[in-house]
Amino acid sequence: MHDDNFITVPSQSQQRKPIWRVIHGSSTSRSRPQWLGIMPQVDSIQTPTQYFRHFFDSYIMNHIVMQSNLYAVQIDPEKPLQLTVVELERFLGVVFFMSIISLPNSRLYWSLDQYRHGPSKVKTTFFAEVQI
Repeated sequence: MHDDNFITVPSQSQQRKPIWRVIHGSSTSRSRPQWLGIMPQVDSIQTPTQYFRHFFDSYIMNHIVMQSNLYAVQIDPEKPLQLTVVELERFLGVVFFMSIISLPNSRLYWSLDQYRHGPSKVKTTFFAEVQI
């Protein structure tokens, strides 16, 4: 409904979910892109860490550390983060580990004896400080 001064928004109970319909005909079909290249030859199988470093090289990691420390000082000059590249790598490792092994609470990762080789290298307090 539309009035001269304001618009009335329907309540959640009045809002309907979208209904998806299949439309048949040539007007909806799109051409698919064609692969024009070849796959590169793999000389050796890389470890997950080596593969990760293709995307997050030392320049990117240093930049993330620098910007994170800068942001922390801008938010609270009395409490600098003082993040290092090693801590960032460990933090990202914990995040990846947590994406594979799902637990209801992040603190539970430090109480698992069988997974002690994973997150234990990052202090729980540090993880809580930089956790998103």
